Amino acid sequence: MQLKTVILIALVLLTLSAAPAAVAATTPLRLLYPSFAGSWATAWIAKEAGYFTAEGLNVELIRVGGSSRMVAAMLGGSAPLIQAGAPAALAANLAGSDVVIIAATGTVSPFRLMARPEIKQPADLKGKKAGITTFGSTSDQVMRTSLKHFGLESNRDVAILTFGAQPEVFAALHNGAIHVAALSYPL
Repeated sequence: MQLKTVILIALVLLTLSAAPAAVAATTPLRLLYPSFAGSWATAWIAKEAGYFTAEGLNVELIRVGGSSRMVAAMLGGSAPLIQAGAPAALAANLAGSDVVIIAATGTVSPFRLMARPEIKQPADLKGKKAGITTFGSTSDQVMRTSLKHFGLESNRDVAILTFGAQPEVFAALHNGAIHVAALSYPL
């Protein structure tokens, strides 16, 4: 056998024997995210583009509606990493938990208030219902801040209802169960 053939066979055998070790060397990691919305797409993009795998991570993405639920799940040991809104993490810290924010995907809120067609101005919301994901979430903070800005008091002038995640909030807005919602792109 020629030396080139022996070297080629040796390289192929080394590559094949190293392949299972490389696959086995990936670290499994659960990452919780709140909903299928553009504001939470970064983890999905990273997974689909192979960035996690390139870093030796086998990431399992698990949908858990609402940032406050995800913080509770993380603190309960369900996952070491979550992609959540800052208000839930800050509230957990104020309550004595040890939650650390390690990154941010933006500097402004991606949420916008979306209202039913019959709502022409903020005053039209008096006596109506608003939808959010969960209490303590970013959508909750945006809703309460917005209502206050418009001179409306949460739960007195406008009832706030939770629906778990943005797609469910959007569905409630669409079918008329609520009159206004805090949603992010593409909803």
